[in-house]
Amino acid sequence: MIRLKNITTELKGAIFDLDGTLVNTLDDIADTMNSILQKNGLPTHPTEKYKYLVGEGIFNLTKRVLPEDHWSEENAMMFVQEFRALYDITWHDKSLPYEGIIDMLKNLSQMGIKLGVLSNKPDSFVQKIIAWFFPQIPFTSVYGEVKDVPAKPDPELAGRVADAMGLNPQEIAMIGDSGIDIRTAVNAGMVGIGVIWGFRPFEELKETGASIVVNTPAEITTLFQNINE
Repeated sequence: MIRLKNITTELKGAIFDLDGTLVNTLDDIADTMNSILQKNGLPTHPTEKYKYLVGEGIFNLTKRVLPEDHWSEENAMMFVQEFRALYDITWHDKSLPYEGIIDMLKNLSQMGIKLGVLSNKPDSFVQKIIAWFFPQIPFTSVYGEVKDVPAKPDPELAGRVADAMGLNPQEIAMIGDSGIDIRTAVNAGMVGIGVIWGFRPFEELKETGASIVVNTPAEITTLFQNINE
């Protein structure tokens, strides 16, 4: 655990990112998009590269994978539709929660910490993934990308989760693996906690304002125990 800023308030809630934080979804995202690229006669990308392509929704992912000479709004929307249709079948082929995640969530729940999920993945997929992998976890609210609502790092949906929890923003930690999650925390007035096991490096989490960066899910449990003693 690396402390970059002091946390002086009691934390009563935790909002988690999904991809790269709770669940390792990288292989299924990469395989799905590469399958569509290949079907359309376009170059594919190494799975590791997708760590830097994902995080801002399917449309932005599509913009990043399409060759420049194939880019158009119309092509992008076609790829979005193809991705949604195929990913609806493939989303749990290889994806799994990271080791220690379920125990950590159970521990926080038993401590009385209110839990939420906030992702830039389309909401329909977020709901399926959470229901599939975490049926025993009592999340207060779960949000993915919602039509006509700004995505992270805009704080609007984070604020909705805070309202559902009945907590003030400063009582909540936003926990994620990317700078988008940390910027969301800063914009929402929450405590930003970065996780190092996901898709983005420590430097990105530090530069975007993380208060703490953790190495394992168990360190999240320890952090909440120590802060709330």
